[in-house]
Amino acid sequence: MRLNASSLSTIGLSLLLVSVGVFTNFTVANATGPHFLRVPFDDVNNPLPLYFYFDHNYPNYGHDGEITVYTGESVNEFDPFAYEGHSGYDWPLTTGTSVLAAGDGTVETCSYADTYGNYIVIDHQNGYQTLYAHLKDPNPCNVIAGQNVSSGDLIGWSGSTGNSTGPHLHFGVYIGEYQLGSESNATDPFGWTGQGADPLLQYGIHQTAECLWRSYHFDAVSCADTIVEDASENFGLGAGSTWSTSTIGNGYHMYYHYVTTTNNWVDWLFPLDHSGDYQVYAWIPNNFAWSQHATYYVSTGYNWEVVTINQQAFENKWVYLGTFRLLPGWPGVTLNTNTGELTSVVIGADAVKIRVAPVFLPLIIK
Repeated sequence: MRLNASSLSTIGLSLLLVSVGVFTNFTVANATGPHFLRVPFDDVNNPLPLYFYFDHNYPNYGHDGEITVYTGESVNEFDPFAYEGHSGYDWPLTTGTSVLAAGDGTVETCSYADTYGNYIVIDHQNGYQTLYAHLKDPNPCNVIAGQNVSSGDLIGWSGSTGNSTGPHLHFGVYIGEYQLGSESNATDPFGWTGQGADPLLQYGIHQTAECLWRSYHFDAVSCADTIVEDASENFGLGAGSTWSTSTIGNGYHMYYHYVTTTNNWVDWLFPLDHSGDYQVYAWIPNNFAWSQHATYYVSTGYNWEVVTINQQAFENKWVYLGTFRLLPGWPGVTLNTNTGELTSVVIGADAVKIRVAPVFLPLIIK
Protein backbone atom coordinates (compact mmCIF):
# COMPACT_ATOMS: atom_id res chain seq x y z
CA MET A 1 0.00 0.00 0.00
CA ARG A 2 1.27 3.46 -0.87
CA LEU A 3 0.20 6.98 0.17
CA ASN A 4 0.79 10.02 -2.03
CA ALA A 5 0.28 13.50 -0.57
CA SER A 6 1.10 17.00 -1.65
CA SER A 7 3.37 19.03 0.60
CA LEU A 8 1.52 21.30 3.03
CA SER A 9 2.19 25.03 2.96
CA THR A 10 1.10 25.53 6.56
CA ILE A 11 1.83 23.63 9.76
CA GLY A 12 -1.14 22.33 11.67
CA LEU A 13 -3.93 19.83 11.45
CA SER A 14 -5.10 19.33 7.88
CA LEU A 15 -7.43 17.01 6.07
CA LEU A 16 -6.00 15.76 2.81
CA LEU A 17 -7.36 13.34 0.26
CA VAL A 18 -4.63 11.03 -0.90
CA SER A 19 -4.48 8.17 -3.34
CA VAL A 20 -4.15 4.81 -1.64
CA GLY A 21 -3.12 1.96 -3.93
CA VAL A 22 -4.31 -1.39 -2.57
CA PHE A 23 -3.36 -4.40 -4.67
CA THR A 24 -4.22 -8.05 -4.62
CA ASN A 25 -1.78 -10.69 -3.36
CA PHE A 26 1.42 -8.66 -3.11
CA THR A 27 2.85 -5.49 -1.62
CA VAL A 28 4.07 -2.62 -3.74
CA ALA A 29 7.79 -2.16 -3.15
CA ASN A 30 10.03 0.86 -3.38
CA ALA A 31 12.19 1.61 -6.41
CA THR A 32 14.85 -0.91 -5.42
CA GLY A 33 12.48 -3.67 -4.25
CA PRO A 34 11.24 -6.63 -6.22
CA HIS A 35 8.78 -4.56 -8.29
CA PHE A 36 10.91 -1.60 -9.34
CA LEU A 37 10.85 -1.17 -13.13
CA ARG A 38 8.96 1.44 -15.13
CA VAL A 39 8.60 1.44 -18.91
CA PRO A 40 11.83 3.00 -20.34
CA PHE A 41 10.09 5.80 -22.24
CA ASP A 42 7.22 8.27 -21.76
CA ASP A 43 4.25 5.90 -21.94
CA VAL A 44 1.75 8.54 -20.82
CA ASN A 45 2.23 11.11 -23.58
CA ASN A 46 3.73 8.64 -26.04
CA PRO A 47 2.00 5.25 -25.56
CA LEU A 48 3.48 2.63 -27.85
CA PRO A 49 2.68 -1.00 -28.64
CA LEU A 50 5.07 -3.71 -27.57
CA TYR A 51 6.52 -5.48 -30.59
CA PHE A 52 9.15 -8.16 -30.07
CA TYR A 53 8.77 -10.37 -27.01
CA PHE A 54 11.19 -12.23 -24.75
CA ASP A 55 11.55 -15.90 -25.69
CA HIS A 56 11.48 -18.12 -22.60
CA ASN A 57 12.64 -21.02 -24.75
CA TYR A 58 16.42 -20.42 -24.70
CA PRO A 59 16.80 -16.61 -25.17
CA ASN A 60 20.23 -16.87 -26.79
CA TYR A 61 19.41 -15.75 -30.36
CA GLY A 62 19.77 -19.36 -31.45
CA HIS A 63 17.37 -21.27 -33.71
CA ASP A 64 15.41 -24.06 -32.10
CA GLY A 65 12.14 -23.67 -34.00
CA GLU A 66 10.08 -22.53 -31.03
CA ILE A 67 9.12 -19.36 -29.16
CA THR A 68 7.51 -19.28 -25.72
CA VAL A 69 6.20 -15.94 -24.42
CA TYR A 70 5.43 -15.07 -20.81
CA THR A 71 1.75 -16.01 -21.14
CA GLY A 72 2.77 -19.60 -21.79
CA GLU A 73 1.86 -19.49 -25.48
CA SER A 74 4.42 -21.56 -27.38
CA VAL A 75 4.55 -21.45 -31.17
CA ASN A 76 6.87 -21.49 -34.14
CA GLU A 77 8.49 -18.19 -35.08
CA PHE A 78 5.82 -15.59 -35.84
CA ASP A 79 5.95 -12.08 -37.23
CA PRO A 80 5.89 -9.29 -36.24
CA PHE A 81 5.83 -10.03 -32.52
CA ALA A 82 8.68 -12.42 -31.89
CA TYR A 83 11.59 -14.28 -33.27
CA GLU A 84 13.54 -17.22 -31.93
CA GLY A 85 15.83 -16.64 -28.98
CA HIS A 86 15.01 -12.96 -28.39
CA SER A 87 16.44 -11.96 -25.02
CA GLY A 88 14.50 -8.75 -24.36
CA TYR A 89 11.61 -6.52 -25.43
CA ASP A 90 11.47 -4.12 -28.36
CA TRP A 91 9.39 -0.94 -28.59
CA PRO A 92 9.10 0.99 -31.88
CA LEU A 93 10.64 4.27 -30.72
CA THR A 94 11.44 6.62 -33.59
CA THR A 95 14.99 7.98 -33.81
CA GLY A 96 15.63 10.64 -31.18
CA THR A 97 12.89 9.55 -28.76
CA SER A 98 13.88 10.03 -25.12
CA VAL A 99 14.98 6.83 -23.39
CA LEU A 100 14.42 6.84 -19.62
CA ALA A 101 16.00 4.91 -16.77
CA ALA A 102 13.71 2.02 -15.86
CA GLY A 103 14.72 2.26 -12.20
CA ASP A 104 17.13 3.87 -9.73
CA GLY A 105 20.74 2.83 -10.13
CA THR A 106 24.26 3.57 -11.33
CA VAL A 107 25.31 3.74 -14.97
CA GLU A 108 27.75 0.93 -15.71
CA THR A 109 28.62 1.92 -19.27
CA CYS A 110 27.67 3.84 -22.38
CA SER A 111 29.38 1.86 -25.15
CA TYR A 112 29.15 0.49 -28.67
CA ALA A 113 28.94 -3.11 -29.90
CA ASP A 114 28.26 -4.53 -33.35
CA THR A 115 25.20 -6.39 -32.08
CA TYR A 116 23.46 -3.77 -29.91
CA GLY A 117 25.01 -0.65 -31.44
CA ASN A 118 25.15 2.22 -28.96
CA TYR A 119 23.93 0.90 -25.62
CA ILE A 120 23.66 1.76 -21.93
CA VAL A 121 23.76 -0.59 -18.95
CA ILE A 122 22.41 0.42 -15.52
CA ASP A 123 23.14 -1.48 -12.30
CA HIS A 124 20.10 -1.21 -10.01
CA GLN A 125 22.04 -2.48 -6.99
CA ASN A 126 19.32 -5.01 -6.15
CA GLY A 127 20.63 -7.97 -8.15
CA TYR A 128 19.41 -6.72 -11.55
CA GLN A 129 20.91 -4.76 -14.43
CA THR A 130 19.08 -3.29 -17.43
CA LEU A 131 20.23 -2.81 -21.03
CA TYR A 132 19.07 -0.08 -23.44
CA ALA A 133 20.27 -0.79 -26.99
CA HIS A 134 20.36 0.54 -30.59
CA LEU A 135 20.59 4.15 -29.39
CA LYS A 136 21.10 6.92 -31.92
CA ASP A 137 24.37 8.06 -33.46
CA PRO A 138 26.07 10.43 -32.78
CA ASN A 139 25.74 11.46 -29.12
CA PRO A 140 23.52 8.59 -27.97
CA CYS A 141 23.94 9.02 -24.21
CA ASN A 142 22.90 11.66 -21.73
CA VAL A 143 24.83 9.92 -18.93
CA ILE A 144 28.35 8.68 -18.19
CA ALA A 145 29.71 5.61 -16.40
CA GLY A 146 29.51 5.93 -12.63
CA GLN A 147 26.64 8.43 -12.69
CA ASN A 148 23.71 7.81 -10.35
CA VAL A 149 20.28 8.02 -11.95
CA SER A 150 16.72 7.90 -10.70
CA SER A 151 13.77 6.10 -12.23
CA GLY A 152 12.48 8.14 -15.18
CA ASP A 153 15.67 10.16 -15.74
CA LEU A 154 16.65 10.87 -19.35
CA ILE A 155 19.61 8.61 -20.15
CA GLY A 156 19.77 8.70 -23.97
CA TRP A 157 17.92 8.71 -27.28
CA SER A 158 16.64 5.87 -29.43
CA GLY A 159 18.01 5.03 -32.86
CA SER A 160 18.88 2.12 -35.13
CA THR A 161 22.57 1.41 -34.58
CA GLY A 162 24.18 -2.02 -34.55
CA ASN A 163 22.27 -5.08 -35.76
CA SER A 164 18.98 -3.28 -36.36
CA THR A 165 16.62 -3.05 -39.32
CA GLY A 166 14.82 0.08 -38.15
CA PRO A 167 14.50 2.56 -35.26
CA HIS A 168 13.48 0.91 -32.00
CA LEU A 169 14.55 0.41 -28.40
CA HIS A 170 15.74 -3.00 -27.27
CA PHE A 171 15.27 -3.34 -23.50
CA GLY A 172 16.87 -6.22 -21.62
CA VAL A 173 16.91 -7.25 -17.96
CA TYR A 174 19.63 -9.40 -16.41
CA ILE A 175 20.04 -11.16 -13.08
CA GLY A 176 23.49 -10.18 -11.91
CA GLU A 177 25.99 -8.52 -14.22
CA TYR A 178 25.28 -8.04 -17.93
CA GLN A 179 28.10 -9.47 -20.02
CA LEU A 180 28.36 -8.43 -23.65
CA GLY A 181 27.99 -11.44 -25.90
CA SER A 182 26.25 -13.63 -23.33
CA GLU A 183 22.55 -13.89 -22.62
CA SER A 184 22.81 -16.70 -20.05
CA ASN A 185 21.45 -14.51 -17.22
CA ALA A 186 18.72 -12.76 -19.23
CA THR A 187 15.30 -12.73 -17.56
CA ASP A 188 11.77 -11.58 -18.43
CA PRO A 189 10.47 -8.54 -16.47
CA PHE A 190 6.91 -9.69 -17.24
CA GLY A 191 7.59 -12.85 -15.24
CA TRP A 192 5.88 -16.13 -16.10
CA THR A 193 2.09 -16.54 -16.08
CA GLY A 194 1.83 -19.71 -18.15
CA GLN A 195 0.65 -23.05 -16.82
CA GLY A 196 3.41 -25.42 -15.82
CA ALA A 197 7.08 -24.72 -15.26
CA ASP A 198 8.85 -21.73 -16.82
CA PRO A 199 11.10 -22.98 -19.67
CA LEU A 200 13.79 -20.62 -18.34
CA LEU A 201 14.42 -23.20 -15.62
CA GLN A 202 16.27 -25.18 -18.30
CA TYR A 203 18.43 -22.26 -19.36
CA GLY A 204 21.30 -20.20 -17.98
CA ILE A 205 20.81 -19.38 -14.32
CA HIS A 206 17.93 -21.87 -14.00
CA GLN A 207 15.45 -19.45 -12.43
CA THR A 208 11.80 -18.75 -13.11
CA ALA A 209 11.28 -15.17 -14.30
CA GLU A 210 9.77 -12.83 -11.72
CA CYS A 211 7.48 -9.95 -12.64
CA LEU A 212 9.50 -6.79 -11.98
CA TRP A 213 7.22 -3.94 -13.09
CA ARG A 214 6.36 -1.48 -10.34
CA SER A 215 2.68 -1.21 -9.56
CA TYR A 216 1.60 2.40 -9.44
CA HIS A 217 -2.00 2.80 -10.56
CA PHE A 218 -1.00 5.21 -13.36
CA ASP A 219 1.57 2.87 -14.98
CA ALA A 220 0.59 1.27 -18.27
CA VAL A 221 2.47 -1.90 -17.30
CA SER A 222 2.06 -3.27 -13.78
CA CYS A 223 2.62 -6.46 -11.83
CA ALA A 224 -0.77 -5.74 -10.26
CA ASP A 225 -2.51 -6.59 -13.53
CA THR A 226 -4.57 -9.76 -13.80
CA ILE A 227 -4.62 -10.62 -17.51
CA VAL A 228 -7.04 -13.11 -19.01
CA GLU A 229 -5.76 -14.18 -22.41
CA ASP A 230 -8.08 -15.32 -25.14
CA ALA A 231 -8.03 -19.14 -25.33
CA SER A 232 -6.84 -19.36 -21.70
CA GLU A 233 -8.63 -21.38 -19.01
CA ASN A 234 -10.78 -18.36 -18.04
CA PHE A 235 -11.81 -17.54 -21.60
CA GLY A 236 -14.72 -19.14 -23.42
CA LEU A 237 -16.57 -19.13 -26.72
CA GLY A 238 -20.36 -18.89 -26.62
CA ALA A 239 -22.40 -21.93 -27.58
CA GLY A 240 -22.15 -22.46 -31.32
CA SER A 241 -19.68 -19.60 -31.76
CA THR A 242 -17.51 -19.82 -34.87
CA TRP A 243 -14.72 -17.30 -34.30
CA SER A 244 -11.57 -17.44 -36.43
CA THR A 245 -8.05 -17.14 -34.98
CA SER A 246 -4.99 -15.07 -35.83
CA THR A 247 -1.38 -15.25 -34.62
CA ILE A 248 -1.06 -11.48 -34.21
CA GLY A 249 -2.50 -10.53 -30.85
CA ASN A 250 -1.38 -9.74 -27.31
CA GLY A 251 1.38 -12.26 -26.76
CA TYR A 252 0.50 -14.02 -29.98
CA HIS A 253 -3.08 -15.32 -30.23
CA MET A 254 -6.44 -13.58 -30.86
CA TYR A 255 -9.97 -14.28 -32.13
CA TYR A 256 -11.95 -12.37 -34.76
CA HIS A 257 -15.36 -12.61 -36.43
CA TYR A 258 -17.42 -10.79 -39.02
CA VAL A 259 -20.27 -8.79 -37.53
CA THR A 260 -23.51 -10.78 -37.42
CA THR A 261 -27.20 -10.09 -36.85
CA THR A 262 -27.34 -12.96 -34.36
CA ASN A 263 -25.68 -13.34 -30.98
CA ASN A 264 -22.18 -14.83 -31.26
CA TRP A 265 -20.07 -14.05 -28.23
CA VAL A 266 -16.92 -14.66 -26.20
CA ASP A 267 -16.39 -14.36 -22.42
CA TRP A 268 -13.45 -13.46 -20.17
CA LEU A 269 -13.92 -14.39 -16.50
CA PHE A 270 -12.09 -12.96 -13.46
CA PRO A 271 -11.69 -15.31 -10.46
CA LEU A 272 -11.85 -12.80 -7.61
CA ASP A 273 -11.76 -13.67 -3.92
CA HIS A 274 -12.95 -10.30 -2.63
CA SER A 275 -15.02 -7.38 -3.84
CA GLY A 276 -13.51 -4.03 -4.74
CA ASP A 277 -13.11 -1.32 -7.35
CA TYR A 278 -11.22 -2.55 -10.42
CA GLN A 279 -10.01 -0.84 -13.57
CA VAL A 280 -10.92 -2.94 -16.62
CA TYR A 281 -9.03 -2.86 -19.94
CA ALA A 282 -9.29 -4.62 -23.29
CA TRP A 283 -6.38 -5.20 -25.69
CA ILE A 284 -7.17 -3.97 -29.21
CA PRO A 285 -4.88 -5.64 -31.80
CA ASN A 286 -3.77 -3.94 -35.00
CA ASN A 287 -5.46 -6.47 -37.28
CA PHE A 288 -8.96 -7.95 -37.59
CA ALA A 289 -10.40 -5.29 -35.26
CA TRP A 290 -12.33 -2.83 -37.42
CA SER A 291 -15.61 -2.49 -35.56
CA GLN A 292 -16.53 1.07 -34.63
CA HIS A 293 -19.22 -0.19 -32.25
CA ALA A 294 -17.56 -3.08 -30.40
CA THR A 295 -19.73 -3.44 -27.30
CA TYR A 296 -18.17 -4.86 -24.14
CA TYR A 297 -20.59 -6.03 -21.45
CA VAL A 298 -18.96 -5.93 -18.02
CA SER A 299 -20.62 -8.27 -15.53
CA THR A 300 -19.95 -6.84 -12.08
CA GLY A 301 -22.02 -9.24 -9.98
CA TYR A 302 -24.42 -6.38 -9.33
CA ASN A 303 -25.48 -5.69 -12.91
CA TRP A 304 -24.24 -5.34 -16.49
CA GLU A 305 -22.28 -2.26 -17.53
CA VAL A 306 -22.14 -1.54 -21.28
CA VAL A 307 -19.08 0.08 -22.91
CA THR A 308 -18.75 0.74 -26.65
CA ILE A 309 -15.27 1.03 -28.22
CA ASN A 310 -14.23 2.14 -31.69
CA GLN A 311 -11.61 -0.54 -32.36
CA GLN A 312 -10.44 1.28 -35.50
CA ALA A 313 -9.08 4.09 -33.33
CA PHE A 314 -6.55 1.84 -31.57
CA GLU A 315 -3.63 -0.33 -32.58
CA ASN A 316 -1.94 -2.79 -30.22
CA LYS A 317 -3.01 -0.91 -27.11
CA TRP A 318 -4.76 -1.52 -23.81
CA VAL A 319 -8.00 0.44 -23.90
CA TYR A 320 -9.60 1.53 -20.63
CA LEU A 321 -13.21 0.34 -20.32
CA GLY A 322 -13.88 1.90 -16.94
CA THR A 323 -13.67 1.36 -13.18
CA PHE A 324 -16.28 -0.96 -11.69
CA ARG A 325 -17.15 -2.42 -8.30
CA LEU A 326 -16.77 -6.18 -8.82
CA LEU A 327 -18.17 -8.87 -6.53
CA PRO A 328 -16.30 -12.09 -5.63
CA GLY A 329 -16.95 -15.13 -7.73
CA TRP A 330 -16.76 -14.91 -11.47
CA PRO A 331 -17.32 -11.39 -12.78
CA GLY A 332 -16.16 -10.87 -16.34
CA VAL A 333 -16.50 -9.31 -19.76
CA THR A 334 -18.55 -10.41 -22.77
CA LEU A 335 -18.08 -9.28 -26.39
CA ASN A 336 -20.84 -9.92 -28.95
CA THR A 337 -20.68 -9.89 -32.76
CA ASN A 338 -24.16 -8.36 -33.04
CA THR A 339 -23.07 -4.69 -33.22
CA GLY A 340 -25.59 -3.34 -35.74
CA GLU A 341 -22.86 -2.63 -38.31
CA LEU A 342 -22.50 -3.98 -41.84
CA THR A 343 -21.69 -7.70 -41.90
CA SER A 344 -18.49 -6.95 -43.84
CA VAL A 345 -17.00 -5.42 -40.67
CA VAL A 346 -14.66 -7.55 -38.53
CA ILE A 347 -14.62 -7.42 -34.72
CA GLY A 348 -11.55 -8.55 -32.73
CA ALA A 349 -11.41 -10.31 -29.36
CA ASP A 350 -8.08 -10.42 -27.56
CA ALA A 351 -6.89 -10.25 -23.95
CA VAL A 352 -8.71 -8.41 -21.13
CA LYS A 353 -7.15 -7.30 -17.84
CA ILE A 354 -8.17 -5.88 -14.49
CA ARG A 355 -6.23 -3.86 -11.95
CA VAL A 356 -7.27 -2.89 -8.43
CA ALA A 357 -8.26 0.77 -8.59
CA PRO A 358 -6.97 3.38 -6.12
CA VAL A 359 -9.49 4.38 -3.48
CA PHE A 360 -9.59 7.78 -1.83
CA LEU A 361 -9.51 7.93 1.94
CA PRO A 362 -9.09 10.87 4.29
CA LEU A 363 -5.70 11.16 5.97
CA ILE A 364 -5.04 13.42 8.93
CA ILE A 365 -1.59 14.98 8.75
CA LYS A 366 -0.31 16.94 11.71
